[in-house]
Amino acid sequence: MAALKEGYLTKRSANGKLLVNWRKRYFSLQPTELLYFEKKEATEPGRRTPLGPDASVSRTNDKGYKLTFVVKSSPTAENFYIQAASEEELNEWVDAIGKVVGKIEDIGAAATETEPDKVDQVGKEDVVATDTADKDDTTNAPDDTPADTAPASNEAD
Repeated sequence: MAALKEGYLTKRSANGKLLVNWRKRYFSLQPTELLYFEKKEATEPGRRTPLGPDASVSRTNDKGYKLTFVVKSSPTAENFYIQAASEEELNEWVDAIGKVVGKIEDIGAAATETEPDKVDQVGKEDVVATDTADKDDTTNAPDDTPADTAPASNEAD
């Protein structure tokens, strides 16, 4: 199946982990799902996110992360945070995924104003910016250590 859009983005670790880390991965937008791979050359995806009728994509600055969007496969699914390297790249990905799911929400700062108890300030300024050039998955961290980590918080991630 031909990809609708491909390229390197940075994904946040799954919810429930003590440390928040971000890793650069190669993403491939398909007509029915969003895939990411550890590297462009990988054959098996690290994650498949179905993009059915209940899926959504939202620009967000939740938790203070800039150039970030959230993909959910359903209203009750966990948030899958993905960060772009630029505003232009952010818009391209949100628009492309939005066309697949048929809806784009822009929740931005409104989410933090309406639910301040859910705002996690940990790691707010520790967002890693990545180069999305078409190259191997490399980070500034040695030995596959997370590119960015934040201290654990008492609140659920």
